[in-house]
Amino acid sequence: MIDVTEHKQQDEDLRRTHKLLTLAEKASRAGAWYWDFSTDTFFWSDQFFKLYGLDPSKHSASRESWCSTIPAEDLGSAREKIAESRKTGKPLFTRHRIVRPDGEIRWIEGYGETVYGDSGEPEYMAGFCIDISERQENESALVRAQHLQQTTAAKLALALNAAEIGLFERDYATGLLRLDSRAARLVGFDQRDQVFEFDLWQSLIHPEDRLGFQQFNLSASNSDFGREYRVRHAKGHWVWIKVLGKVTQFDPTGAPLHGIGVLQDISEHKQKEQTLADARNSVIEAKERLDLGLCCAGAGLWELMFATAEFRLDPRLSQVLGFDEKETLISVKEFRRLIHPEDLPQYEAAAQAHDNGETSHFVNEFRIRHRFGHWVWLYSRGRIISRDEYGNPLMALGATSDISLQKSALTQSANMLRQIEMILRDVVRLPEESAATANRGSPDLDRLTRRQRQILPLIAAGKTSSEIASIIDVATATVVSHRRALMKTLGMHSISALTRFAIKENLMPDLREPSAAPPESAG
Repeated sequence: MIDVTEHKQQDEDLRRTHKLLTLAEKASRAGAWYWDFSTDTFFWSDQFFKLYGLDPSKHSASRESWCSTIPAEDLGSAREKIAESRKTGKPLFTRHRIVRPDGEIRWIEGYGETVYGDSGEPEYMAGFCIDISERQENESALVRAQHLQQTTAAKLALALNAAEIGLFERDYATGLLRLDSRAARLVGFDQRDQVFEFDLWQSLIHPEDRLGFQQFNLSASNSDFGREYRVRHAKGHWVWIKVLGKVTQFDPTGAPLHGIGVLQDISEHKQKEQTLADARNSVIEAKERLDLGLCCAGAGLWELMFATAEFRLDPRLSQVLGFDEKETLISVKEFRRLIHPEDLPQYEAAAQAHDNGETSHFVNEFRIRHRFGHWVWLYSRGRIISRDEYGNPLMALGATSDISLQKSALTQSANMLRQIEMILRDVVRLPEESAATANRGSPDLDRLTRRQRQILPLIAAGKTSSEIASIIDVATATVVSHRRALMKTLGMHSISALTRFAIKENLMPDLREPSAAPPESAG
């Protein structure tokens, strides 16, 4: 009989140790391993197989199985560290990736030590491996976040410098304001962070902007703020700045405690706004002067769109043609149909010459039929303002005015000149006609009909037959017939003779202006 109590106790301790090791492996998700140098054999725990995704029934604990799971770019480094630990006895530490049979990539961290025998030679190496994939991912995410933070900070600094924007912080409790170097530079301070009393900052604000600034209040429900005001630069001039900020902390009563924000120099923008406002006012004034000038001249503007062959008329020009003010669009074909047939050829010739680039402007006088049927004399001037890449006209602008009164005055003047010429030509025949009249006796006014008495002074005033017909509302042929009968009855053969007869008989109308004073006596 042999006492095996000690042996049994050792077996129990071994089982207990194995159980504790297994529990420790599960809790730490670590796998134990053992390498016997004398036999070059390996031992892997069940958890080790699980870490590497290997099936113990299909894979053995061997160097080949272990190497097959590690990517080539990580395998060399892991082998070097194991060889160094075996040679020097230093603790082993490795970190590498593994590729499980299902293709999943995991990060493994290994620890181990080399155990030496009494002879001083290494006998075996033992250690454990831990799956650190989640930690590695967290570390990678932290590195990426730190890199992103650094990159963002660098980009923010570049953006702030490019846009000339500075940062500020305000401590409402202490009344201190801190400007970074960019914000300090905007108002001419030293190019370094500045900390000073907020009251000093308020004293730099333009007096006209200070009242609104002081009346601006913040509350917990309205933490964002933005304002534009002028600040006196260190060199004395005023700088327009834009402030955007946010209160980040309030006390229990809702009063602000801490705020941050940005400052931007918008002086150039304000100057452009003022320049634009001045230009807009100038345009408005110029338009008013143009409208007044066109109104006084009785002129209107037009646009010709060659692509659609349409005229766009302004209300004044529409009114000249008798259109409704809303009728501002008319086709070129319809517009030319309204032009007097006698004037259309020279109108088209002038337009064609300008289209071909032969003239710098289109200039023409022509008659056009009013909506009510009568003819209106127009003076039109314009030019082509845009052409396509082939030189074809795209758009023309111009102005047209009603010159009917001027044309009528010129016609009357011409008629008066013709009458004067006729009178002068007849002067030489005056003695003969006087003698003939004396022999025949003075014409009897009573022999004239009522219509002839009505027509005679109009003939003497230089009116044409068509004009007389329009005045007395009869046909032109009727006036011509009465004119012939009138001259036959009076025995006269010229307009000048009829004019002298009308003057002698006191039949001429008073052509003087009502306000004109009577001529002074020569004596």
